[in-house]
Amino acid sequence: MKKILLIAAVLVVLAALVLACFYKRSNPTVGQSQTVANVERDLREHLAIGMPKEQVESYLDRAHIQHSYVAVSPSTSNYDRTEYALIPNSMQTGAFRSDIQISFKFDEQNRLTSYSVREIYKGP
Repeated sequence: MKKILLIAAVLVVLAALVLACFYKRSNPTVGQSQTVANVERDLREHLAIGMPKEQVESYLDRAHIQHSYVAVSPSTSNYDRTEYALIPNSMQTGAFRSDIQISFKFDEQNRLTSYSVREIYKGP
């Protein structure tokens, strides 16, 4: 009888742990409190069109945002002089997650001409 009670208690504890994990994964959580709207607002506050590329890169470094510059794209000139930045795991819901990608376009004098922010959805 004691053995059955012990097994039942272990099963109840395991079921509670599984339910707790499922509940946590099924409720959206924002990694680093980043949303597209928050990122766009922060960029408007800290960056300006015409700003030198070095200042944009400095801002990204201070914000601990991963980034990489493409001077000349081998596939198309649409990606020339573009700095790409990525905020990984900005949102997770269940098995799905999303990252935030920022693209900064620069002119021939390395001055910021535009930027865009978008969410990239990923599977498990």
